[in-house]
Amino acid sequence: GKRQVSVESLIYDLKHPDALRRQAAARELGAVKYKPATPHLVPLASDPVAAVRREVELTLEQMDDAQALPGFVTLAADSENDIRARAVASLVNLHVPRAIGIDAALMNLREKILSRSDRDLELLVEPDVPVDPSVVTTLRARIVDTERGIRRSAIRGLGILRATPAVPDLLQVVREDRDDGLRFEAVRALRKINDPSAGGAL
Repeated sequence: GKRQVSVESLIYDLKHPDALRRQAAARELGAVKYKPATPHLVPLASDPVAAVRREVELTLEQMDDAQALPGFVTLAADSENDIRARAVASLVNLHVPRAIGIDAALMNLREKILSRSDRDLELLVEPDVPVDPSVVTTLRARIVDTERGIRRSAIRGLGILRATPAVPDLLQVVREDRDDGLRFEAVRALRKINDPSAGGAL
């Protein structure tokens, strides 16, 4: 029908030489949550124009589609702080039930002290939820981000995802970081991962 035609033209516009057209196409595809467009959106995570990448990140969030994962991996290393912050949170959110809504807790860069529920602090992926190794690698790299809020999101996310490979990185934060808040987050993440080898080190 007509909608199908318009959606196809939007997918076509994702490759338009005009950045405004690419951005608009991404926004429209997100507005209608047209999931078959996800694989076409992922390459735009490397778009040369930050405004396009920002729109693509928001649209991939709307899709709530596992196929968006490589896009979030790319965007989590973006040069723009706000894009990195949202993509890091999105990588974690892909793995947890939507109803819990950890977005606000993970993405609050202004470091407001939020009165979070215990349920949120105890958030963990189910043991049978597969976590792609690229997600863990990406979050480990963000532990040394220039932005404190992103570092905190990465540390927290690695705990939520039970990321055993990150235990050495988290132990290093506990032992060496001067930021008490981040050290606390790292201790909590290590407890969530519950790796027996971490017990003695703490």
